[in-house]
Amino acid sequence: MIDPVLSLKDVHLALDGNAGRVEILHGISLDVAKGASIGLIGPSGSGKSSLLMLMGGLERATGGSVGSRGGRTGLRRLGGVRGSLMLMPPAPPRRSTDRGRS
Repeated sequence: MIDPVLSLKDVHLALDGNAGRVEILHGISLDVAKGASIGLIGPSGSGKSSLLMLMGGLERATGGSVGSRGGRTGLRRLGGVRGSLMLMPPAPPRRSTDRGRS
């Protein structure tokens, strides 16, 4: 069992927009250990940036809990976002191979 520096438990996020209420995150649970590196991958609009906003304390969850070892989250307590943004191109589809079958 790790002693997480950041913990998300059954986190939900919904925002109100011009088209009405939009459910962005649905029941996300995650523990991040000290010194861990994490990556978020997914298609555009899947909630990656929204999750990072919650983790950094820039957005509030509409359900569940977000906490850190020292109490509430926030850029000051967590030390900010360090590193650089790296966008990865989508992987090409795998080709079907027929190995000796006729």
